[in-house]
Amino acid sequence: MKEKESLRFRKQEILPFMGKDGMRKIKASTVVVIGLGGGGCSASLQLATANVGRLVLCDFDTVGESNLGRQFLHSHSTLGIDKVISAKIALRKINPFIEIETISKPISNQILEDLYSRYKDLSIFVAVDKFEAHYMINNFCINHNIPAVHIAQLGYKGFVYTYIPGISVSTIKNAISVGFDKNVNEGKFDTEEQDLPYFAPIISIVCATAIVELIKVMVGVSNKKTLANTFLIYRAIEHEDIFEKEQVNKPFFEEIKLNH
Repeated sequence: MKEKESLRFRKQEILPFMGKDGMRKIKASTVVVIGLGGGGCSASLQLATANVGRLVLCDFDTVGESNLGRQFLHSHSTLGIDKVISAKIALRKINPFIEIETISKPISNQILEDLYSRYKDLSIFVAVDKFEAHYMINNFCINHNIPAVHIAQLGYKGFVYTYIPGISVSTIKNAISVGFDKNVNEGKFDTEEQDLPYFAPIISIVCATAIVELIKVMVGVSNKKTLANTFLIYRAIEHEDIFEKEQVNKPFFEEIKLNH
């Protein structure tokens, strides 16, 4: 790293298990951020400030007024433009030392195949609305041995699912079926069809947890401690929603162990 770059990230470099070697591994990594809403904005910011060498931002939507309360890479000045471009503008100001690629299309197997063919040291962060997109991306990562983290948030609740090749034993579909009520109607979790509640601090909490997992993979310390076989649910307030009935006396963070 150049002198200014090294000075900027000095506090991260002196972390246990990090050092110059860990920082080099992070700088050599590529992370695909799928979904530039609240989750993707929070994750991209954290990845950029960790000095991940390349970010690939993928989202097909444009910035709207209702996004600005929680999607904090976007602003009034970027209303109406592609979210990936809006995010790139903001991230460039935060960290000029990294590469940023944008894809203004819905995620697909074809896009993932192209990225997989072009980049090594690839990992994926997923913050999309639809269950089926989570399942498709998870299947791709399993078939291609790509580390990935998935997050979602609704109301005062958020979850994190981590896939690490060679360690994880469960799909995200199984994790959701274990973690939430068996009668969850996946079709209801569709922000295009109904007005669902979101809260920026909850998004930030689950995103920070997920990004730590990805960085541990990059640096090579997932063997120290990992969420790879855990479905993590964060509940700030106990309340009923489309995922589950009201959960009484549950911890703020519930670690549900996954066996298959």
